[in-house]
Amino acid sequence: MSAGGDSSPLFLLTDNGSIRASSALALRSAAEELATRTGQQVEAASLAHCNRIPQEQLGGIPALRLRDHLLSGEVQDDRRVVILPYFLAKGGAIAQLLDKALAEICKERPSLVVHTAPFLFEETGPDQEILARACAARIEELMKPTDTTPPSIILVDHGSPYPIAAQIRNFVAAQVQAFLHDRVRCVLPASMERREGTQYDFTAPLLADALRRPELHSNPLILCYFFLLPGRHAGEGGDVADIIAAARQEFPDLDIRATRLLGDHPLILEALTKRIHTACRNG
Repeated sequence: MSAGGDSSPLFLLTDNGSIRASSALALRSAAEELATRTGQQVEAASLAHCNRIPQEQLGGIPALRLRDHLLSGEVQDDRRVVILPYFLAKGGAIAQLLDKALAEICKERPSLVVHTAPFLFEETGPDQEILARACAARIEELMKPTDTTPPSIILVDHGSPYPIAAQIRNFVAAQVQAFLHDRVRCVLPASMERREGTQYDFTAPLLADALRRPELHSNPLILCYFFLLPGRHAGEGGDVADIIAAARQEFPDLDIRATRLLGDHPLILEALTKRIHTACRNG
């Protein structure tokens, strides 16, 4: 038992972080929801950036960085800490950044016992349909009984210099196509941005280019955000929204509908709840 008399784990819902208050507040809301569902202590802690958000934009409560929180001394040495990765998948730069951050934290404070729960999608992990089912549900929210033709779907992610990220995005897009079957015309994966050079062609197509494809203009076009949280890229006022606005201006008759983000979907929250319960059983 810890010095504070608490033998239960501390769960830290961890994302990359953002300088936008909407992102930190959404992460905090998800952590509070998970705490309510499980009866465990679940707190929001980002890898970076969130400490730059003015407190007055966060209800006077500062957003926590993972490093600052675990090195502050508020967490007892003998209390087990479980990181809940709030990322779409274990692949690419994010997983490396998380591993690096935890290694540095544990080097500075070797008495800490820190475990990492499974990501929402892992190549050899369970629940490999969770992301696709959440995406399909978000798409269904925008399908209208008055539609005379099945919609075309673009599943858009940020875009990564790591092939594994594009492979996972493409895999999920294929799953979404299978789930929705003939209710949609097609499901096309795309990236918000990419690096220059042919070595990054795996990221293609870019969202801006996909939105110009004539074959997608004869049906309603649903853009599915493959993002968990709002921030500089996703959500209101983000880069993806700017790309959509430009497409609407270029093609005024194009019926573009953008889904809500995935982070607060019940399927995602239930997957994280299961990870908390598993960590408690295996404690």
